[in-house]
Amino acid sequence: MTVDDVITQFNSQMMTAGLFNVTMGINAAGTGFEINDTNGIPLNLSIENVENNVNLAEQLGIVGNIEPTLTGKDLAPRVHFEVLEMGGTTAEDLGILGEFRGNYAGENLDPQLLATSNLSDLNNGLGFPMGEITMWQGGTNATLDLDSPSIVTVQDMLDAFNNSGLDITASLNADGRGIQVVNNDPNSSFTIEEVSGGTAARSLGVYGSSDIVGSFFVLANAMENDDQEAIAGLLDNFDLGLNDLLNQRAITGGKGARLESTKYRLYEQEFMFTSRLSEIEDADLTEVITNLSIYENNYQAALMASARIIQPSLLSFLR
Repeated sequence: MTVDDVITQFNSQMMTAGLFNVTMGINAAGTGFEINDTNGIPLNLSIENVENNVNLAEQLGIVGNIEPTLTGKDLAPRVHFEVLEMGGTTAEDLGILGEFRGNYAGENLDPQLLATSNLSDLNNGLGFPMGEITMWQGGTNATLDLDSPSIVTVQDMLDAFNNSGLDITASLNADGRGIQVVNNDPNSSFTIEEVSGGTAARSLGVYGSSDIVGSFFVLANAMENDDQEAIAGLLDNFDLGLNDLLNQRAITGGKGARLESTKYRLYEQEFMFTSRLSEIEDADLTEVITNLSIYENNYQAALMASARIIQPSLLSFLR
């Protein structure tokens, strides 16, 4: 009688036939059926009509192969109600804008974290497993007990980080979905680890280190404690660290190449300017030697002429 009856019949008969992990549901648009084969290796199933019910599969819009998904055609269900805007964006903001063909669960409103939020209200009201965490910044460490009765709200927790005595800043992250702890000392590695097998740091998403050197310290401690979950969680840190290292290497290599190119251009410009200066200021050696020879000949001729004109006598010498 209902769409749910069709889905229930299909899924139960697939189970009875031993065709596991093949299920029917409603497609994302809410306008037809969808069949998914979630087996590791799809069963390559197909749907077709049979003689005693010629058009049923076509009428349900599910004729074809499941590879591994078969999305049925639009069955054009009748619109039960519609939510429209009246000059604003309220319906869209609430996630209930559009046409609906039955009961409708609104979209995830994705609420942001507030400093005034109670820690016990997070994680769908289940809160997070708290406990002690230890933080190291270079050779200085601090231990926080996040189970303290004085830590009730998100701001209380942030204050506990910021008042730890380390040069760090804890705040809400840019997305407003969690917290972040920033190391303000560029000369020291910063790490956050669990104490006595706790999970507080991992629950808050701040376990590990912001730099690759600190990640090695955390990894060493995790391996000593045989903490496989912590070791697996650090793989992303090393991937990020390696990518950052490669990026910095590429940046440094690019700067080095530009410096080498600039050096060669400066050498070329120095040679060019020296050549041009030489053309302007340097003497013409051929002309200089010729002029010097002329001046020397003129000087010798003057000396010889003077000697003929002025004939010294013995008396002149005695004087």
